Amino acid sequence: MMDIERICREAGALKWAVLRPEEVSPEDVRRHYEHWLKRGNEGALSYIDKRLAMLIDPFGVRPWAKSLLLIVFRPEKVSDSPLLRLPSPTESGGVGRIAGYALREDYHLAGRRILERIKEELSEFGVTQSELCVDSSPVPEKYLAKVAGLGTGAPNSLVRVSDFGCRVYLGALFIDLELPSLHGNAMFAVGCASCLKCRLACPNRAMMDDGTLIVRACRSWMAGEWRGPLTWAQQNALGGNLFGCSICSSCCPEDALGDEDLHVDCLQILKMPTGELKRLIAGTPLQHVGTTLLKRNAAAAVGVQCGTPVLQKELLEICNSPVVAETVRAWKDRRAWL
Repeated sequence: MMDIERICREAGALKWAVLRPEEVSPEDVRRHYEHWLKRGNEGALSYIDKRLAMLIDPFGVRPWAKSLLLIVFRPEKVSDSPLLRLPSPTESGGVGRIAGYALREDYHLAGRRILERIKEELSEFGVTQSELCVDSSPVPEKYLAKVAGLGTGAPNSLVRVSDFGCRVYLGALFIDLELPSLHGNAMFAVGCASCLKCRLACPNRAMMDDGTLIVRACRSWMAGEWRGPLTWAQQNALGGNLFGCSICSSCCPEDALGDEDLHVDCLQILKMPTGELKRLIAGTPLQHVGTTLLKRNAAAAVGVQCGTPVLQKELLEICNSPVVAETVRAWKDRRAWL
């Protein structure tokens, strides 16, 4: 007899739910994304613009799927992460921050491993076709998690999960086997509406009253999604972040994770050979950002904190990336130089 709860728990999931096709309304999903886009987010995430039709109807584009298993998980911390070997801050190098969750296993790998184990167990019950999604396919995971009762929408636009807060990840497994509908119970002792710590904590005020995230104002988006050079205004708004931003998730009263940000020396990262930096971030969450953006973000931190015309000239002589070079050139907009 199938025990889906046992299977998910033993595979490593924290919470789980099952949705059937009839429980997902493409029109509701459409309204959700259209509202998000109209709030100023058009073009901010190109993969959403290009695959909106697939996001809107997750079962319609997978006509073979009869059930969707959703999981909540949290990657394990890597005690010997190679990121710990990045140069430590100095007084003159500019301090950069790497979000603490980067010191955990890459969530793509952790989620896929859990879902692969679940899929293997379900194969004994007749599953012949399946698709695993861990932020790797056009699937509206956050919307579906809320429909399935796994969590509620927090003011920072993330899904808040009881007992874990917002610093969790979602995975989805579509299968061609009919499973009974199984919903979570998203109830909280402390209501988001009476707290709002996450929204108030954001230094860039990226969250609107209705819980919509203005993506272009988010430090995580600037650090990892925007691929071009940073203007002087963006460099100031980035606030020294090299990867991610955990401000709005770490302040949730239900989050007892306690991952501290990693502080590094930005000037040394800028001067580090690209091959060496690439080896250090290989296999970590930072590999998805890549060396060019990390050095670009480091240049922003140096410019804001300790940039001078002399240092600008020195860095332009060693920059081999147009994106990094243009970011360094934007230092000319520092008022102290005028």
